[in-house]
Amino acid sequence: MSAPTRRRHRLVLVIPYLWTVAAVPAVNLVHASPLDVPLLLWWALLGVLVTAGSIFVVWRLDNALDAATADDPTAVQR
Repeated sequence: MSAPTRRRHRLVLVIPYLWTVAAVPAVNLVHASPLDVPLLLWWALLGVLVTAGSIFVVWRLDNALDAATADDPTAVQR
């Protein structure tokens, strides 16, 4: 029997959470406005892109892991 599959790559999904919870209060103190748009708005827009990228990475890694374990009938999935 093989070892159970690990899905630790899902911890990448913590990045968007930390992006908003930990960093926004610090970014809110900055009063820069590139292109006359508040920095907090740029930060939120970039957060959407970071979130989408994180989800894409986890999705690709999940699919790769599923494809690898589909060939091994003795693999245990969690």
